[in-house]
Amino acid sequence: METILVVDDNPLVRDLLIRTIGSKGYSVLEAASGTEAVRLARCFHESIALAIIDQTLGDAKGTDLAAEIARIVHGVRVLVISGSLKEDVITTLLQSNSALDFLQKPFSTTLLCETIRQMLDQDDPKPPAA
Repeated sequence: METILVVDDNPLVRDLLIRTIGSKGYSVLEAASGTEAVRLARCFHESIALAIIDQTLGDAKGTDLAAEIARIVHGVRVLVISGSLKEDVITTLLQSNSALDFLQKPFSTTLLCETIRQMLDQDDPKPPAA
């Protein structure tokens, strides 16, 4: 069973993500903050296959948190979600690391699940850019 770390400071969004992902048979870890996500990444670094991170967290920027988690969890894939990223930021984000992807809010649960499966089925990602 693949484990997915969900990081979103909005409890309603986080709960929807957790229920959707859990219903597809994935094991889910949840964090309401960047600090909590890093703690979970350190504790469960061997089992986390994918992290879903909201770009706008109260204590962290999603793209910065993605880089931190990638340093802790070898081979992790990261899906950044946001309702407000600009296209140039998205392009830079995706070009910097093949293990990263992006979904613009709002998105359907079908698209979320398809994106997760596609990301998990990819070959091993290249290491994050230094």
